[in-house]
Amino acid sequence: MTRLTLIAELSIPAVPPSVNDYTERARNGGTILTERSREFKRTAYQSIGRHAPHKPSEKRIAVEVTIYAADKRDSDIDNRNKLILDALEEAQFIKNDSQVDEIHTYRGKEIVPGGRVDIVVCEIDDRRQLTK
Repeated sequence: MTRLTLIAELSIPAVPPSVNDYTERARNGGTILTERSREFKRTAYQSIGRHAPHKPSEKRIAVEVTIYAADKRDSDIDNRNKLILDALEEAQFIKNDSQVDEIHTYRGKEIVPGGRVDIVVCEIDDRRQLTK
């Protein structure tokens, strides 16, 4: 039986860019974060960083994400989680985003000026994994 232990319920007053707008080409031929991505990461850290635990979790993680759009334009919600998970890692809720075993992403039902992301982070306590 799988049990979840709540780590945090958080809100970020912004919506991350999609992975299509996540990075851009650098002058040296590599890739760098776009300004929109860097701005989202700053906003996310300012919003959730002060709520971080003293020590990041090292357990397996389940995350629930609700994305509230800033306007009525159609947008994909399936490709926005990368920056959200990066923000959880940077704020030290988790040690590494590779710990995330489950992620459920929902579209918020209302429009929120400026957009918003609500996040629920839980540790997975799976008794079946403990016996293996």
